[in-house]
Amino acid sequence: MLKVFVKLKNFIWKMSLKSKLVTIFVILTTIPLSVVGIVSFSQASSIIERKTIESTTQIAEQLNQSISLTLQMGERFTKIIRDESVIKFLTTPSEMKHTKYESAKEIIKLFKLYRDTFEDYQWIRGIYIIGFNGNNICEAQGVYSLHKDINTISTINKIIEKPKELHIIPNSEIDYARKMKYEEVISLGKTIEIPTTNQIIGVIIIDIDKEAIEELCENITIGEKGYFSIITYEGDRVITIYNSDLHHNSNGLRKESLDRIANEQHGHFIERVNGSKEFIVFNTLSNVGWKILGRVELNDLMSSAYTIRRITIFVVLLSIIFTAILYIFISEQLTRPIRNIKEKMKQAERGVFVEAECNNRDEIGDLYRSFNKMIKNIMQLIEDKQKEQKALQKAELKALQAQINPHFLYNTLDAIVWMTETNNNDKVVEITKAFSSFFRITLSKGNEWITLAEEIEHTRSYLIIQRMRYRDILSYEIDVDDSILKCRILKLILQPIVENALYHGIKNKRNPGSIIVRASRYGDEKILLEVIDDGNGMTEERLREVVAHINADNSVSRKNEGYGLRNVNQRIKLYYGKQYGLSIKSEYKKGTHVSVIIPLVGDENV
Repeated sequence: MLKVFVKLKNFIWKMSLKSKLVTIFVILTTIPLSVVGIVSFSQASSIIERKTIESTTQIAEQLNQSISLTLQMGERFTKIIRDESVIKFLTTPSEMKHTKYESAKEIIKLFKLYRDTFEDYQWIRGIYIIGFNGNNICEAQGVYSLHKDINTISTINKIIEKPKELHIIPNSEIDYARKMKYEEVISLGKTIEIPTTNQIIGVIIIDIDKEAIEELCENITIGEKGYFSIITYEGDRVITIYNSDLHHNSNGLRKESLDRIANEQHGHFIERVNGSKEFIVFNTLSNVGWKILGRVELNDLMSSAYTIRRITIFVVLLSIIFTAILYIFISEQLTRPIRNIKEKMKQAERGVFVEAECNNRDEIGDLYRSFNKMIKNIMQLIEDKQKEQKALQKAELKALQAQINPHFLYNTLDAIVWMTETNNNDKVVEITKAFSSFFRITLSKGNEWITLAEEIEHTRSYLIIQRMRYRDILSYEIDVDDSILKCRILKLILQPIVENALYHGIKNKRNPGSIIVRASRYGDEKILLEVIDDGNGMTEERLREVVAHINADNSVSRKNEGYGLRNVNQRIKLYYGKQYGLSIKSEYKKGTHVSVIIPLVGDENV
């Protein structure tokens, strides 16, 4: 997702300003419209889903009450098991036919009494009292024999599993009648006990026609094409009590879904059934434990939401087209002045500096005025640069003149002659090598940039020569960070400073003195060069004069007054920038400390 966003951002930023404005405006228009559409669709979907759940919940509550009333109708008949005639019928041995039939007559009268007392028993299909003593009686058939082992009758086994409870059993096989019947009924069953001993002596079974349930459900609908069903569980088996659409299999759900329905009181989910997605909502008929399932195809349920989505898409597309046309016109008006100033900038790139005309009083007008000011500044900078170039040429000429100091050359050669005459051959070799190295690096094939190692070698050669001349008063020390020796610097920075330290510091002291030369890193991107002497130093007033002189732009150098330092300072500022240059600290009779901070430069930056 992040990569797609980055690619989209890069694609937009590569566009022209006009295309960029149109694209951004269209996106900014599309996003809120799309959000409105998505929210509308989501809200509509949520409302439909909530209404479906509420409707199914209401249906479940209504059915719960209606089915409970229907089952209560059958439950009333279970009260006859308390009658003495029923207890007598089920405790009389089957061989005592007279007593058995007398009790049976009383039971039949009870059946008729209940029928006559209550008028809502039209759905009762049969009432059976089955005794463990072999005596059985049915409302319609009277006394009868089962001709089978009572322990093999599944309905009776279910009832006696939990004595005293009223069992509600969806049934399709009436295996407790005189003859096997295959009818869709709801059987209510309960054990019959002797009141004084709680001994189970039989069961009573009341069969209620399933049409009673179907009649309660026939006017209930869910959506235009939805249907619902009532199911219950018998172990792992799902039993369908009612299904409003016979063409659909109410059990065609995944086992995980059926387990969820069995374990939860209510809920909803979406499942693909026979290739189409269905919205399924379920609830529990609390009085009987059955489950009511409302099922409707998702496309049918969400048809109104899909209509909202189609309308939203149409409105969004129409808005995009309209806003794109509008934004193209607006962006044309906004970008025309920018394109004009862009053309002026291209002319400036070619060296044609022409001011742009614009009467706008907005930000574009400010841009034009800033551009015109910039053009004027550039022209002024060009003029200043030309002046600086002339100054640079003069400084380079003076540096060249300083490279070959006739007095230094004469004095060095004189020292070589003197050492030769005194047969000091080792010293002659040393000073000759130093003299050769000094002039080789001074000339350096006309290059202005040399390595720091070469600059240090140049300074060391100079000090070797001067120490032989002033051996009684001069000593020196050179300390360099090896990690920066290969860095490139402007040549002839250190030697003029060392020369100044010797002639204006050590010699004026009239006592032995030392010069320390250091080169080290200054942060990560700079080099610190230092020349420290313990010579005569300067008073504060004299120090201010020297600093003012070396920093003056066009001052005329007085004889021997810091010419070397001023030349170095000017060249550093010209090549490295005005923020760089010499820094001088001095204390009278204690010495002088000259430091230079310059950028750390490699070969690729020269």
